[in-house]
Amino acid sequence: MDLGELVERHGRKLRAIDQLEPKLFQLDLRGSGAPTLLVRIKGSKGHGFTPELSHYVKSSSAAGPHRPSFHASDTLDEALDEAVLHGLMFYDPDDEGATWEANPLFR
Repeated sequence: MDLGELVERHGRKLRAIDQLEPKLFQLDLRGSGAPTLLVRIKGSKGHGFTPELSHYVKSSSAAGPHRPSFHASDTLDEALDEAVLHGLMFYDPDDEGATWEANPLFR
């Protein structure tokens, strides 16, 4: 998995991605007030890989946080890419009023 390529594609929102464990990733986000976002990939080959986020973003113009739903991906790489794409879809690093809600189900 080329984490540098993923950071390059989403560079406006991401500074870096680190792999902490085989299926646990840490995303260093751009913008003030953003937490260290963790992504855990659940599942296995043959059953599909599904990402889970440690936090959800609520933009200053939204009524509540954006909680994306993810489908099972064929590979771990696809699941991580989907987590970054959909998990940060409504995140704007310049939105100083954005807040983050911890996912109580993240383990």
